[in-house]
Amino acid sequence: MRLVNVHTLAIHEFHGDQIPRYAILSHVWGEEEVTLQDMNEDRAASRKGHNKIIACCRQARYDGLPYAWIDTCCIDKQSSAELSEAINSMYRWYEHATLCYVYLADVDDGERDGMESFRRSRYWTRGWTLQELIAPHTLIFFSSGWARIGTRLDVREVVAEVTKIPKAVLKFRNMRDYSVSQKMSWASRRQTTRLEDEAYCLLGLFGVTMPLLYGEGRRAFRRLQEEVIKEIDDESIFAWQGGTDYGLLASCPAQFAFSHFIQRSDERPIGESAGDLPFAITNRGIRISLPVLENCYSIPLFSLTRQSSKQYLIPNPPHLQGMTQKRVLAILNCQQGTDINSRMAVVLNYDDSRGRYTRDVNIGLVKISIDDVVKQATPKQLLVATSGKSPWDDVTVMEEDPGRLVVIQGLSGIVEHFKFERATLLSSRELNCDVQENGTISVRFFQRRPIVVIYRSEDPYERQRLVIYLSLSDTGTEIDATIIHVYGQGVSKEDILDRITHESQDYSSGQYTKGAVHGAPRGTYNLSPSIREAEHASVVEVTVRPQQQP
Repeated sequence: MRLVNVHTLAIHEFHGDQIPRYAILSHVWGEEEVTLQDMNEDRAASRKGHNKIIACCRQARYDGLPYAWIDTCCIDKQSSAELSEAINSMYRWYEHATLCYVYLADVDDGERDGMESFRRSRYWTRGWTLQELIAPHTLIFFSSGWARIGTRLDVREVVAEVTKIPKAVLKFRNMRDYSVSQKMSWASRRQTTRLEDEAYCLLGLFGVTMPLLYGEGRRAFRRLQEEVIKEIDDESIFAWQGGTDYGLLASCPAQFAFSHFIQRSDERPIGESAGDLPFAITNRGIRISLPVLENCYSIPLFSLTRQSSKQYLIPNPPHLQGMTQKRVLAILNCQQGTDINSRMAVVLNYDDSRGRYTRDVNIGLVKISIDDVVKQATPKQLLVATSGKSPWDDVTVMEEDPGRLVVIQGLSGIVEHFKFERATLLSSRELNCDVQENGTISVRFFQRRPIVVIYRSEDPYERQRLVIYLSLSDTGTEIDATIIHVYGQGVSKEDILDRITHESQDYSSGQYTKGAVHGAPRGTYNLSPSIREAEHASVVEVTVRPQQQP
């Protein structure tokens, strides 16, 4: 370990238990930082970052410390072996420092009331500063002019608010009390210059080490999770959502953004069966034993992010037709906050061609009542893909994506002669749809704009179209539907859209009836839309009822 002598600015190297007391600097890199080569070749004074080193050493002298560690000039970054060793040791170096100085170059001197520039500092957005914030026993914040702001303990209320890191962590550093997914969530909104550093900056947080392979891209984050799995028995590592990979492992920290309240559960809802094994990485995926609900379509599901009523999976949804033979709900031994009456679950699809399960990325993480788990789940050994690109990326969205998926069941009975023609915006822009043989279509909202779905009658004696007008709620999670009859042989798409554009305000305000009347040789029928909100889609069905005679 190299340290800077705070009196002479000379670099000294120490080994083992010979390391003296030292201060350590935590900061966001700026322009012209001083490197080890600059220090050795007497070029340091000409670099802009030299003032930072001088000020850090001055503060260390004031605090009675003989040495300081500064990442810019105490690591030989030209040596890949030394850089790898340093990154794997970084958390320990910050943890063992006598004092840690956090230098905030973008925070005003004398900041106290409101602490606005403190809250806006880039320091909170960088990946590497997460472990630097948590690891030290004593940490002091300084402004751009090296004016003392306060210790981590002093300002923990503000830091917790900005970073979403619990105040208890900032005060007691009680990392073992928090789940893997919670720790991942602290990094979910942070950024690194190099993609691989998304993983490397979290090594110390989980107490793992691994070789550095710059150039591997997002594979580094998968390797991090594999190392965590080897060391920590915590199923919350699978409690993420969003993205397009169908594996059980996340592709980036951002997928844990909604996981900050997901805790390990103290007890498993059902006992482990004989022969159960801890989860392990194989060359074909993750082998894991989990409670599984195989008859899952009648099980009520609850979302983490939407305050809504019960929702259900749709049997044989459009985006999976022909791709899977079986869907199951796999129960994870973790819960949302203190809710001991439910467990987290993920939807898995069986990939018959590869003999393993894949994650249904079109559905976010869900909660299931523990009563349903106890009554219906059975332990099962599963082989689940660790990663992979989804073959149905076009219907995959992040949980907060406003592009709500709508599934309109195929028309049947008295209106089965109406066949799907097109789905369009009011601006005439055509939307891509998935159309099944039974007439069921799936279409996704675009920028929250209303959708017009047009059906044409195949009856040569009927010159009419059936139109379903779909609009999205302000929350983006629920829809409204109106059925309109349009008559006339020469009616064009433009004529239909023009009429609906003029009437759309009436549809939204409730001044227009949601249904339509359809005359047929066997009588007159009322058509009305029936909507069921599921976790990943809104399901619309056209209900047909005979009109009551006066």
